[in-house]
Parts: sequence; C-alpha cells; structure tokens
Amino acid sequence: MDYQKVDGQLATEYDSETGGDSKSLPVFVRTKTPLPQEAIHELERLRVSNPDPASAVFTMDLTPKEVAALSDRPWVLSIRSSRKLRPISE
Repeated sequence: MDYQKVDGQLATEYDSETGGDSKSLPVFVRTKTPLPQEAIHELERLRVSNPDPASAVFTMDLTPKEVAALSDRPWVLSIRSSRKLRPISE
C-alpha cells in the first residue's frame, strides 16, 4: 500500500484489519484526468457504474485490501475516507 496516497484514518483501518476484507469503507478516490482505459476497467471492477474519463473524483465503498491495491495504481492521486455528516442540532 502506498501510505502517501491514503489518509490517516484509512491507514489505521488497513493496519488494524491487516489488509483484510472484513468491512467496507466509504472513500473518495481522486484520480488523474483523463483516465486511461485501464483505469476505467479497474473502476468498473470496483463497482463504479459508468465512470467518466473526465471525472477526477469518485466515491466508492472499498475493503481495506481494495484500498491498498488501488493506492498502488499510478493514476490514483489520493484516497480519503468519507464521513457521514450529521445535521447540526440547535
């Protein structure tokens, strides 16, 4: 895994799960544009429907093992964890 491309929370999740497939993590994946055909096929394999080659950010649910594999791709710039937002109560 390329630790320079992932945020601290994802790195911690990966280390605590020892790279397993136990749970799905919501993430934002930032990529180079335009995406090469190889990248489009990889995103489709990771359950992204109809990835646009001109898009630079994709949201996905990935296992820690998938995060590690994706971080090693040259067309991936960064992978950040996505957090659910809650409404501010007054």
